[in-house]
Amino acid sequence: MQKYPQLRLDASQSQADIDPYIRIKVREAISKRKLLRTEKITEDLQLKIEETLYKGAQGMFRWVELQLQYLCTIRVRAVPLDRLGRLPPQLKEIYQDLYDRSMEALGEKQAFITKRMFSWLLVAQRQLRINELIQLIYQSNVPDIALETVLDIYFNLVTLDSEQDQFRFSHLSVREFLEQRMDEFSIPKLHNLAASVCLSLVMRGGIYSGKDYAPRYWLVHTEILTCNGTDIESVEQVKKFLCTPSSGFIQWHDSLLTSVAGTDDSQRSKVEQRLLENFDPIPYG
Repeated sequence: MQKYPQLRLDASQSQADIDPYIRIKVREAISKRKLLRTEKITEDLQLKIEETLYKGAQGMFRWVELQLQYLCTIRVRAVPLDRLGRLPPQLKEIYQDLYDRSMEALGEKQAFITKRMFSWLLVAQRQLRINELIQLIYQSNVPDIALETVLDIYFNLVTLDSEQDQFRFSHLSVREFLEQRMDEFSIPKLHNLAASVCLSLVMRGGIYSGKDYAPRYWLVHTEILTCNGTDIESVEQVKKFLCTPSSGFIQWHDSLLTSVAGTDDSQRSKVEQRLLENFDPIPYG
């Protein structure tokens, strides 16, 4: 790689490009009555908003997007003028403000569901289809909820990819921000959550397709925990399921055979390999 020239990317190099972007987005928000929809916006205020965003952006389009998103939630003219004077200079600070305010506004129950969505987007070992993700979040009693409502709940940190049938983080910086919140989204917590939820779904039994996430990946999450020397919170549940013959185990084992039959050994976890070699429930521990 040394023979190739190295390219260094700097957000400030985009500053010239961001000026027309700001003008377009601000005027679009005004024309669609998203920005101070109940008041008339003077040309002076419009120019002040554009100028402030330009000075603070430092070439970061995402910074502009988030600041406009916040300003569009405000109804009174005096508030955005005050806010313009103290816009957070870094994306992390913007996310922190947006996250804290939104979680408080959602209430305890909805905030819990929102964190579950973030957790699964962080920990999933492959891209999840929308119906898979909803099932993993709610487990049972899946609500009849419109996708637009789901997006509103996640305050634009999550976006919908209709073509791929997926929810995803709206920007790489969202993932980076959440990963730094170790008290809520540490690797052990994420994999313990995933292992527990997946095993709970598997133990209920049912007919699995080869692509279903829970039967294929609960062992993967469990193995990641053991390889990292992390305690498995659902260890007794794991032992009971793997060591006790049951119809649920047989159904799950059949689904495992289907889902990994076409893969080579390097793509299987160690426990999966043992299960493929021996049909009977295995000793655990």
